[in-house]
Amino acid sequence: MIRAATSADVEGLRALTEAAYADYVDAIGKRPAPMDADFAADVVAGHVWVHDSMLDAITMFADGDDWHVASVAVSPAAQGRGLGRALMAHAEVVAAERGHGQITLYTHIVMEGPAALYPRLGYEETARRTVDGFGRIYFAKELS
Repeated sequence: MIRAATSADVEGLRALTEAAYADYVDAIGKRPAPMDADFAADVVAGHVWVHDSMLDAITMFADGDDWHVASVAVSPAAQGRGLGRALMAHAEVVAAERGHGQITLYTHIVMEGPAALYPRLGYEETARRTVDGFGRIYFAKELS
């Protein structure tokens, strides 16, 4: 079951995110932004959801009229099991329930798995640009 994260999840979220993004540090040349998130503040703000298993988590929030997915973290041991897809489906449900017509997100250009997954989930690439030293691919999906 996917649920809102609680303060008791903060350390687990930190460890999960470290593990999920660790393989990208060398390729990017620095730590991906989600690794340095303020997990406690994000949880208090209601921006983080997790599966009860704590094998995966998603950080998302309102960004103007859009719903923005800031991070999808799946434990390396659990990758390939559809957990990322389930989190993205959950994001779409939450966004629609809260009256948002579009979801936006971005991923780093070296993150080939996510960059390939999002179009399969109906997300369209909208831009590529470098921000804060990160080469990013931007995606958006209109919700029906």
